Parts: sequence; structure tokens; C-alpha cells
Amino acid sequence: QNFASFILSSIIYFYGGYPFLQGFYRELKEKFPVEFDDAGNIGKMYRRQDEIGTPFCITVDYQSKEDGKVTIRERDTMRQERIELGKVEEYISEKCEMINDK
Repeated sequence: QNFASFILSSIIYFYGGYPFLQGFYRELKEKFPVEFDDAGNIGKMYRRQDEIGTPFCITVDYQSKEDGKVTIRERDTMRQERIELGKVEEYISEKCEMINDK
């Protein structure tokens, strides 16, 4: 895996009514190069991020409001994992450390 992207992660948002999202985006942006994307359907958003080499897409969906979790999709493996919103920063940091240790 290569994380030589200018954008480390992208928050993909496709369900309305989440006031917490802008705060989450600002906090994450302080630590990582992050982009916010809410234009188009989920497939188009993923493809757009794949094209520019974004290694992680953080997807906020209708279920996020209920369970406080988001889905993180890894570009290279297409693996998706549902994790708590408060653990996103730790997740991305750990993934980057694993790559740097190789």
C-alpha cells in the first residue's frame, strides 16, 4: 500500500441531518489532510476518491445517526469496516504507522 496521496481520507456524506458532521470534519482536518464530499451517489463519490488516490473513505450514512459509527473503506483492498466515530482518528493513525514501519 502506498499513502503518497495529498488527501489521506475523505468523509463521504450521503444522508442529511447530521449537525455533528462539520465538527467531526474540522477535528479530523487538524490531524490529517481530509476532504469532504457530498456530491453525487455513493458509487460516484468512491470512484472520485479512488481516482485521486485517497487511501481511506469515511462514509457517514443513515445508520451513523443511530449507532454513532461510520464505515471506513480502504482503497487498495476495498475492505470496509464499521467503527465508532470517536475511533476514526486512532484507526487512521494506526494504519499509517503500520505502513511506515514496513
